Amino acid sequence: MSVIAYLPYAGGFTLGMKRAGIETDMMFHDGYAEKTFAANFPDTKRVKIDFDWPKREGVKIMYGNPPCAAWSSIGKRQGAKDPRVADTRRWTKLVDFYQPKIMVTESVLQAEGFMDEWLIPRLNERGYATTKWLHNGLFYGLPQSRRRLFIIGHRVPFQPEEPDRTATVLTKNAFNGIDIISNPELNDLMTAPTIRKELDPFLSQIKPGEKLRRAYERLILIPQHGRDESNWPRNARGHVIGRPGFGALRLDPDRPAGSFPGIYPMVHPTEDRWLQINEVKIGLCQYGSEYVFTPRGNGDIAKEMARAVMPAMGEAMGRAILASRSLNRPFIVENKEYGHL
Repeated sequence: MSVIAYLPYAGGFTLGMKRAGIETDMMFHDGYAEKTFAANFPDTKRVKIDFDWPKREGVKIMYGNPPCAAWSSIGKRQGAKDPRVADTRRWTKLVDFYQPKIMVTESVLQAEGFMDEWLIPRLNERGYATTKWLHNGLFYGLPQSRRRLFIIGHRVPFQPEEPDRTATVLTKNAFNGIDIISNPELNDLMTAPTIRKELDPFLSQIKPGEKLRRAYERLILIPQHGRDESNWPRNARGHVIGRPGFGALRLDPDRPAGSFPGIYPMVHPTEDRWLQINEVKIGLCQYGSEYVFTPRGNGDIAKEMARAVMPAMGEAMGRAILASRSLNRPFIVENKEYGHL
């Protein structure tokens, strides 16, 4: 069957679908992470989204994860006014052109209002039933609490997969058996040498789950400059010099990680060292040891990993799509009966 991916970026969604048994024969990209996708899926046709769209007959599935920064808690939350929302609006044109049996888009929960007001009515107008699947990768074997939203437009029966709420993976178990790279300065997720130099002597004193921002204040700023924040050294923009960003932390061994954003360093949950990029790829995000990321810098690799549907959820979606074949009942939308996948 013909399967098309729309802005899958580094390919986490595509990898998950493949694990479920669904191969992708064509993908649309905007340039970002295309080299990584090509390195892992060389047989998938790659098309620049702004170019002419190749004709395809009998498209069964279209899936993708257009940028969600317009609504993300990390971004500026411009919402529907953000120019990046054009990538989501393009869905209807793709649906009109390819007429898939099922289309799936994934985003952050904050996008739900826009999906309710804009995308879902337009899919309904085109003869698609719609299903919202609010999910958390935590209950599908991912060691992250990563809450996201799938919108599924379908002309065939579809039923979301029920989560296993007992399947929680704690971070102390997430990195077992993963090879440690011998040169940590080249392979740690931490890439800021100034922060490394200052915090390295204190790694054993950072508490489980503690934000590195708080640890830096507790272990360095207050002992050296006192509790009066006006005495803390600042740069020309008024930011405290050397203090890590809000998302940097030490993982708590007895909890899953939060949603990996790809831009902050982390300390290993049970060992006094920085988490390595290999551990993030294999353990935290579950891409597998053979998956290739092409950027040279670890920071860019981490961003490609995070800007994706995690493979575990792509696989769950793929299983749910394939399971729809067994839902042997007539499927009717707006008084029109459709067949099966």
